[in-house]
Amino acid sequence: MKKIILSALCVGVLALVGCNNTEANKSEETKKTQETKKINQEEKFIEQTKNISGLNITIKGLEKVEGNQNGKEQKIIKISANLKNTTADPLGYDSLGMEIFNKDGKKLEWYPSTNFGGTLDPQEDTNGDSFYVSEGEGPYKIIYTDLDKPENKATWTNLPDSK
Repeated sequence: MKKIILSALCVGVLALVGCNNTEANKSEETKKTQETKKINQEEKFIEQTKNISGLNITIKGLEKVEGNQNGKEQKIIKISANLKNTTADPLGYDSLGMEIFNKDGKKLEWYPSTNFGGTLDPQEDTNGDSFYVSEGEGPYKIIYTDLDKPENKATWTNLPDSK
């Protein structure tokens, strides 16, 4: 009788230990999957280059920073980009052609700061930033419209929150 009770007790303990490890393993696997998704989103985000009317735009990063306009502190989204003129002629560019939308589809307000804009000589490239008042969460969608040719647009989607 003691052997049967002892055996049943051992089986019960092993079953509980086995179930506990399964939950720990699932939790570990879920954590690894989430980390992998985050890394993959960041890689996609960083590597996306689009050509609009001969202007290559590569989104390099999206960062939330602090802003202060008229004495009012605000959360700001800073979009960092590399811009390259791939044509044989000078080419203008302006962050006013860029729009950003949060995951709910709400267009974010442009924030006056040191936003990129200017003219690039043929084959010249530059880095620049564009700033928007942060509202809601990502992933984000960015649309860049050529201000001289509004029918020419490029869209970046599923851009994650970063930093």
